Amino acid sequence: MRIFLWSDPKYFHMTSALVKSARYHGNNYEVTILLMDFNDDQKEKATKIFEKDSKIEFIQASHEDFGFLRKDRFEFYRNCRPRYFKNMLESGSDSVLTLGSNGIIRTDLEFIRKIIEDDGGCDFCFMERTTEINGKEVRNIHEADREMLRRRRSPARLEKSRKARELSRIVLLGTHGIRNNSRTIAVIKRWQEMIEQSRFIESRGSDMGLFVKAYLELEEKLGLTKETDWDKPRSENRFVDTHLRDNANIWFAKSRNKWNNPKYLEAVSFFNNREYSL
Repeated sequence: MRIFLWSDPKYFHMTSALVKSARYHGNNYEVTILLMDFNDDQKEKATKIFEKDSKIEFIQASHEDFGFLRKDRFEFYRNCRPRYFKNMLESGSDSVLTLGSNGIIRTDLEFIRKIIEDDGGCDFCFMERTTEINGKEVRNIHEADREMLRRRRSPARLEKSRKARELSRIVLLGTHGIRNNSRTIAVIKRWQEMIEQSRFIESRGSDMGLFVKAYLELEEKLGLTKETDWDKPRSENRFVDTHLRDNANIWFAKSRNKWNNPKYLEAVSFFNNREYSL
């Protein structure tokens, strides 16, 4: 399993804490970090932080390299991911685990590796979360799909819908595990195709909503499988915890939490002040 992370200069102190939290808990996997819109000085400072970690590689990209972007470079940061997932999977990499920069690892990630690599595992793992669509509670992407079809808001027409955010709210990709096989590559390719052609690329949630759309579109044809803990209380979800609970596997500091939650900021400071070698 290879871990893939991405960051702009503003978020890199979070990314470095994420990596160091993973190493602290014995996760010695190969790591690829995409540096987005880093100048030479920023790149040098970032790579120096990890000069004693032999299992990290850095790659670079600029929002100016992506012709599909219109105005907001932040949408490049969110929506460029499928290109890199596809390249890594097609290059013969092992499974890929992606994590949002504003996360903290609090355990051994072997449980995710087993899901996306061992026999009997799944193609994808991520978080499905309860939300409302058209005023009705839905707990997973299939319930969301049925509700949208009932109201004639088919995910097949998602790109034309002002309700794109509805479908994106059912998942959280702060942790996203991807098995390396022809099925997942097909989904990632379709996801990339939709993102890079969508006129809604600058809409909030376009990245997650279009992943769900690609998954639903190909699920039956390819026999896709996923593990998301949708049927467990949110407090027991193994993949993402946005409430920063002490017993959680992976923290994900959403929205204001990443800037002003003392618990998260203390963890970032602790790990960023830790030295190690690998």
